[in-house]
Amino acid sequence: MEPTQANMQHLSGFLGQTMSPDPATRKGAEAQLTQAKVQPGYSLLLLRMILQAEFPAEIRMQAAIQFKNLINQHWAASETHDYHMSDVDKANIKAEIVHAMLNAPEKLQPFLSEALGTMSNADFPLDQKWPDLIPQLMQHMDSGDPNVVQATLRTTHAI
Repeated sequence: MEPTQANMQHLSGFLGQTMSPDPATRKGAEAQLTQAKVQPGYSLLLLRMILQAEFPAEIRMQAAIQFKNLINQHWAASETHDYHMSDVDKANIKAEIVHAMLNAPEKLQPFLSEALGTMSNADFPLDQKWPDLIPQLMQHMDSGDPNVVQATLRTTHAI
């Protein structure tokens, strides 16, 4: 599932339907999201949606919740879950999560922070699976923008 604008629009429809008062609509959307989670690129699609200001706040919030839950449940192999994320999806998320934390609206940062915490518990510093995490964070500490520094500190705290 490529993180294209068309796919984001399609996914935003299902995310919106998860908030429907109609149980049948809500369950149908949840079933679609459950099927989508095993598609390559789904996690990156969610992450990029969180940063897209063109989507309504409630859709971006749903994307953040779905992203956090996906990372928490499927980042590492588990006996309780039937799916675990591919190494390609993990690498793509690692490449963008710090940027996302620094640029996401403040209300969405806690969801990304929790996901980042799950990722770092599994991959950092264990076996050097994420060697560029600290350098990425350190380059933002020198920013003259207090919002970037604050977001970097939140990100560091998540680790």
